Amino acid sequence: MTTGAAAAVTLLVTAGCSSSSSTTVAAPTSSAITGAAASSVTPWAASGQAPDTTLTICLFAGPELDSLRKLSPQFTTLSQGKIKFSFVPIPTSQSNQGTLTQLRSGSSSCDLVDQSSTNAGLINQYLEPLDPYMKQPSLFNAAVYDLKDFPAGLLALSSTADGLVSLPYGSDTPLLMYRKDLMQKWGVEVPAPPVAWSWDQLYAAVKTIQAKIKAGQAYGTQYPIAIGGASSVSGAIFALQAMWSAGGDPLKADGTSTDFKSPAVIDGLQRSVGLSTTLHATSPGTASYDYAELQTALQQGRTPMAIE
Repeated sequence: MTTGAAAAVTLLVTAGCSSSSSTTVAAPTSSAITGAAASSVTPWAASGQAPDTTLTICLFAGPELDSLRKLSPQFTTLSQGKIKFSFVPIPTSQSNQGTLTQLRSGSSSCDLVDQSSTNAGLINQYLEPLDPYMKQPSLFNAAVYDLKDFPAGLLALSSTADGLVSLPYGSDTPLLMYRKDLMQKWGVEVPAPPVAWSWDQLYAAVKTIQAKIKAGQAYGTQYPIAIGGASSVSGAIFALQAMWSAGGDPLKADGTSTDFKSPAVIDGLQRSVGLSTTLHATSPGTASYDYAELQTALQQGRTPMAIE
């Protein structure tokens, strides 16, 4: 079961993991919490009454983990030095299975884990119910942390029959990232927001880069663009966004069925996969590319553009 201190941090990050399904939690022994600590999201932790504790956060390796490492001392300071953190990086390509393996073992070293809401059906059964902690004013300040800030559908994905088991702490959407230096070198003009490329313009830029590569004028660059594959959920999201951009939606209005045969859906999907199947502008390994591989390819200049 997650300790009181862990629960306090859990509400800031994600659900603590546990093989227990108990929902009866005793409030920590503490005197009345007053002063600045009382107005914190986590009053008990901020009061300095928590025991000396080190919590282990298991997270996929990447900028998000780096950010948590950088920011975690702020919570240590908030807890008056009582609650510290250690981090276990999980390789991006193994983030889903690696997290599940930890939780299924029954002896996980992870106190806090990160996982996409798309995997809620797999992971929720292993997470500690948060409601017993969140109902204790000494642990959780509901007036400061308003759950109504989150969409109801997202909270539903974060819940089981025992109530809430995790909390959203971030959201993302695939972006087209590019090497500004390489694009300028090749004379490829990238529009500044809010102006954006049309599909025809993106295809034209890709063809320009292909010509540079073929002419030997793009030393070190192997392919014009890299896209996340089966190991990265962003690949699927990119395809969905492409369908939306064409005016289609594979999910029917009733929300219970799909339609991949409408002309707009087909057009958008063909535009996205066409980067690989029509233009042959991506690496043959694109189907298995994960987050870390895309980053590395972009940083090393093996590709000047990546969608992640």
